[in-house]
Amino acid sequence: SRCNIKLLNAKGKEKTAGYMATGDVYALYDSKGNIVDKLIVIVNGDVNGDGKVNAADYIAQRRHILGIIRLDTPYFTAADVNGNGNGKVQTNDCIKLRRFLLGFINTLD
Repeated sequence: SRCNIKLLNAKGKEKTAGYMATGDVYALYDSKGNIVDKLIVIVNGDVNGDGKVNAADYIAQRRHILGIIRLDTPYFTAADVNGNGNGKVQTNDCIKLRRFLLGFINTLD
């Protein structure tokens, strides 16, 4: 039996071009076309799921911290950029993302 893997966007439509983004899904299909497993993509810093890390992500991250919006998984995970594995989105995550956007650091890893 043959399996097939497709990249789907967050809305479940097949993605064949563009950036890989937070919220995209790698779906494994069986020979009958049924999804048998999924892997959700998380791009560190891509808080809004557009496949780019930019000021819009910083704004979403800040809005979450201020309680204006609530980030769901996987966007919450993408916003937790400080690398300490605490599972929280806090001010130090915003500082790190801002430093990255301003070019003071080269990676969010």
